[in-house]
Amino acid sequence: MIFKSIILENFRPYFGKVKLEFCNGDKNITLLKAENGSGKTTLLEAIRWGLYGGKLDLTSGDPKEFGAASFINKKYLEENKRKASARVILNIVGKVSEDKEEQEYKITREIAFENDIYAGVKLALESKDGKVTSDKSEAHCQELINRLLPKEINFFIDGERLNKIAPEKINQKKLKKENVEAIKESVNRVLGIKSLENAILDTSKVCSQFEKIYLESNNSNKSIIELEEKLKKIQYQKQSKLKEKYEKTEEIESLNYEKEKINNKIDEILEKIKSDEKDRDRVDYLRIEQKKLEKILESSQKKYEICLSVKGMEIISSKILANGFQVIKEKKDKGEIPSRYEKEFLEELLDLKECICGASLEKDTNNYLKIIEKLKNSTSRENKEKVNEVYFLLKDIEKIDFLENLKNIKSEIYKIENKIADIDDEIKVLLENDDYNSLVVLQEYKKLLLEKEEEKITLHRSIGALDLEIENIEKQLNSFVKEKTEADKKNVKFKKERINRDFSKKILLNLETLKKYKEAQGREGLREKIEEVYSRINKKGYKAELTDDFEFKIFDNDGKEAGTGGGETKNKALAFIGGLVYYAKELNREKNKSALDSNGGIYPLVLDAPYGDLDNEYRMDFTKMLPLLSEQIIVMVSSGQWSKAIEDVIKDKIGKKYILENKRRTGMDKRFDITNAIEEI
Repeated sequence: MIFKSIILENFRPYFGKVKLEFCNGDKNITLLKAENGSGKTTLLEAIRWGLYGGKLDLTSGDPKEFGAASFINKKYLEENKRKASARVILNIVGKVSEDKEEQEYKITREIAFENDIYAGVKLALESKDGKVTSDKSEAHCQELINRLLPKEINFFIDGERLNKIAPEKINQKKLKKENVEAIKESVNRVLGIKSLENAILDTSKVCSQFEKIYLESNNSNKSIIELEEKLKKIQYQKQSKLKEKYEKTEEIESLNYEKEKINNKIDEILEKIKSDEKDRDRVDYLRIEQKKLEKILESSQKKYEICLSVKGMEIISSKILANGFQVIKEKKDKGEIPSRYEKEFLEELLDLKECICGASLEKDTNNYLKIIEKLKNSTSRENKEKVNEVYFLLKDIEKIDFLENLKNIKSEIYKIENKIADIDDEIKVLLENDDYNSLVVLQEYKKLLLEKEEEKITLHRSIGALDLEIENIEKQLNSFVKEKTEADKKNVKFKKERINRDFSKKILLNLETLKKYKEAQGREGLREKIEEVYSRINKKGYKAELTDDFEFKIFDNDGKEAGTGGGETKNKALAFIGGLVYYAKELNREKNKSALDSNGGIYPLVLDAPYGDLDNEYRMDFTKMLPLLSEQIIVMVSSGQWSKAIEDVIKDKIGKKYILENKRRTGMDKRFDITNAIEEI
C-alpha cells in the first residue's frame, strides 16, 4: 500500500484546504522540511488519525471535554463559531486481500462540533470500482482500512514509537512489555502470522464446538468415554516417557560431543608431551655438544695464549737480542768493552789477588780497580751461552707467520663461541616451550573423560528402563485400543462427530505447526535484514539480534548488551523498523502465495524527526540506506536535523519536496497558527 496524497481541511494549524502529494517508485522519497512548531508532528498524527481514528496524541485531551480547539484551526473557528469541522482525506493505493486487485481508495474522516460541543466523527471509504462506498457501515470501512494497512505495522516513526521499540535504560523495565508486544505485533503482521493466529483462534473455537457435540453424543455410552479418558491418560504417559527418552538421548549426544572434545584435547596434550620429550632429548644432546665445544674452546684459548706469550716473545726477543748483539759488537769494535773477558775469569783473578802477568791485585790498587771496572761490563758464561742458544733458536722466526697463526687461532675461537651461543639460544627456546604441567593436565582430562563415560552409562541404563516402561505402556494402550474398537462397533452414532472433531484437531495442529515454521523462518530472514540495516548505520561492529521472545537487542564487540541510551537507542530502533519494512518489501516480491501465505507487502515509511540526537555520521549512513527500505518514504525534518550534505546523498531519489511554513512562527500572523505547504521544485 502507498499514499497518493493527503488533504487537511482546517485540521489544527492547517487552515482551509492544504494538499500534499507523495511520490513512490524510482523517486520514492517525499521530503518535508519544517522548524519545530510548524506542523510536522500534526501531519503525522493526521495521517494516523485519518486511517485509524481514536484519540490524537497531539491534542490536549478528549475533544468531548476540551472542545473544538483541540482539533480545529482557531482562525476557522473564529469565522464559524456555530458549526465547525475538520477533515482529513487520504488517497491510497492498495488491495484489501490477496485475491483482490490493487486499486485506489479515498478515505475521509471528519470530526464535527456544534457550539463548541463535540458532535461526533464520520468515516467514509470509496473505491474506484464502486464496490466500497460510504453507504457501508463505518465498522466495515474501518475493517477494510485495517486490511489495506494494518494498524500494528504502520511505519509511522516518531519519538514515542522509537522508545517503545528500543526504550532507554531508565525506562526499559516499564516499557519492556509494550516493547515486546509492539515488536511481536509488527513482526507477526509482516510475516502473515497474524492471519494464521486468527485462523488458529477460529479453528480452536470450531474444535471446542465439535468436542462438545462429540461428548454429548457419547453420554449414552459411558464406557467409551471412560475408555477414551484412559487412552488419553496412557497416551500422555507414553508421550511423557518418549519425551524423557528423547531428552536423555539428547544428553547422550551432548556427552558424546563433550567426550570428543576432551579426546581431542587429550590428543593435543599427548602430542605436546611427545614434542616436549623430543625437545628434552634435544636439550641433552645439545648440552653434551656444548661441553665438547667448551673443551675445544678451552684448548684453543690456551693455544692462543701460548702463541701470544711464547711466540710473541720469540719475535720480540729475537729482535731485542739481535739489536743487543749489534750494540755489543759495536762497543767491542770501539774497545768500550772487553771482547774476551768473562765474569767468572775476572772473579777468579780477584780471588787469587794476582793477575796472570804477575801483577798484584790487592784491594784498592790500580790494577784491582781496573779489574772491578771490567767486571761491571762483563757477562757470565752461562748467560752468554743461554743468549746464544735463544738467539740461535729464534733467529729464523718471521713476524708474518706469527700473525697469520694468531689470526687462525682467533678465528677458530670465534667460530666455537658462536656455536656455543647458538646452542645456548636453542636450549633456551626448547626450555621455554617445555610445559612441565602437561602430565597433570592430562590426568585431569582423563579423569573428566571417565566421569562423562559414567554419566553416559547411567543415561543408557535410564533409557533401557524407559524402554521397558514404554513397552508396558504400549501393551496397555493396545489392549485399550482393542477394547475401544469393539465398543465403537457397538456405538456408531458418534462416528461423524468424532471424525469432525479429529479432522478439526488435525487442521488446528497443521496451522500451529505452520505458524511455528513461519515464525522461525521469518525471524531468521528478518534478523538478516535488521543486521544488514544496522551494520550500514553503525560503524562500531555491534551485532543486532531478535530473540525468540521478540526482544530486540544489540550486543557490543565484547558480547555485552549495548544501545541503552541516547543516539545508540534511536539508532537501534531505526535499524529495527528499517529492517522490518525492508524485509516486508522483499517478501512481497514472492509471487506464489497461498491463501494462508499473506506475508510481506509494500508499506510506506513515514519518519517524523527520525534523527534526534544521532551524530552526523549516523545520519549520513541511515540516509544512504533510506531509498532501499521501502517503495515510499516520507521524511519530515527540521533544519537542525538536516543539511545540504545529507540531502545530497539522496537527491536523486527525492520526488517531492515541501516546506511547511507557520505564519505565527515567522511573524506573518501572530494571532493564529496557520501552516502552509510550499512545494519546492
